[in-house]
Amino acid sequence: MIHRTSKIALPALAVAALLAAGLTGQAAAETAAAETQAQGPRLLLAQAGKDQQIKPVIRRLEKKPTRPSRGGGVPQGPGGLDSEPPKRLPDFVLHPGLPGSVTSGMPNTGFCKRESNAGGPADTIAFKVQFKTNGSQTPAGGWGASQVTVSFTGAGMVSVPLVSPMWDGTMPVEVEIPNGCYNVGGCQFSIMIDPANIVPETSNANNSTTKICAAPAG
Repeated sequence: MIHRTSKIALPALAVAALLAAGLTGQAAAETAAAETQAQGPRLLLAQAGKDQQIKPVIRRLEKKPTRPSRGGGVPQGPGGLDSEPPKRLPDFVLHPGLPGSVTSGMPNTGFCKRESNAGGPADTIAFKVQFKTNGSQTPAGGWGASQVTVSFTGAGMVSVPLVSPMWDGTMPVEVEIPNGCYNVGGCQFSIMIDPANIVPETSNANNSTTKICAAPAG
């Protein structure tokens, strides 16, 4: 019983002390509130049985990982670094088989070759077919067999097969001029490499030409 009485006597002594100071119950409450406010958060926690300081909680803003853009953030589209490079393609190039002027049409110049020693006009069309890989990769089985055609005005056409090209090289070709090609203006002919476009090329502009071998005088 003495132990319980001592616990109850503590608040009674506090009230007696306040009454001795001339404070009523209302004044005592205001005084207790003022003391509580003056002591701050530590007193509130002590009354709750938690004798510790209130510490502010600081949350650091974590930078969220940025989702990489498509292509690793490299610009895309035409001219962009992520754009696929243009595909390399091979190319056929037509060259005259003889030196000299290709426009005069005189024998043994340009495309007009004379095999006969008896004189007269050219009797053979001579040219070269060059194949340039341009660094392109040859597909399995090669590019496919093609041909080169020589068409003579009023005298028919001749086709020469071309084996599937595999590497850089030049192939000389000679085709005999058929009878009936020459007239007053000479013998006109047209050369066309790969007319069926069997081999994909960078450009077909250098695959063909149209020329004349000069007719004999008189």
